[in-house]
Amino acid sequence: MFVFDLAFGIDFGLEKSIYRAIIFGVSMSLIFILAQLYSLKKSGVTKFTSDNLKVKQSRILKSKLTKQEIIDKLENDTRFTIIKFQENENRIYLKTQTSFKSWGEKITITVHPLENEFNEYKITSRPALSTTLADFGKNFQNVNRIEELIINTDL
Repeated sequence: MFVFDLAFGIDFGLEKSIYRAIIFGVSMSLIFILAQLYSLKKSGVTKFTSDNLKVKQSRILKSKLTKQEIIDKLENDTRFTIIKFQENENRIYLKTQTSFKSWGEKITITVHPLENEFNEYKITSRPALSTTLADFGKNFQNVNRIEELIINTDL
């Protein structure tokens, strides 16, 4: 706007620039908020809470699946584009590819053995870029998909 004002000889004023900046900031904030809410609603969220609005999503599940069975399911799943995959004794680390919705995500699945052949899995998905304010439901979708893989033994 400043360049146009100078090019066309329009009077440049500080008040005018501040006013334009405020209008731009408010309108962009509204656009991002609405896009975030729409994406979450499309992902199945019916009630918005502070937990499902966060960009870092976590969930704890119990399953009889072994860590290796979960790794096999993740490697064969077509919904994830995994570019980095690591594992150690009790964790699985995944890094997804950059997409329109995000700069990629870092997913951690922590395994805690329980009794009766059950394992407890803590799934955490967060943006790869730590300054991300809106992920458009991407991390929520990641946790949901991994939950589907763990719960549905047919997948």
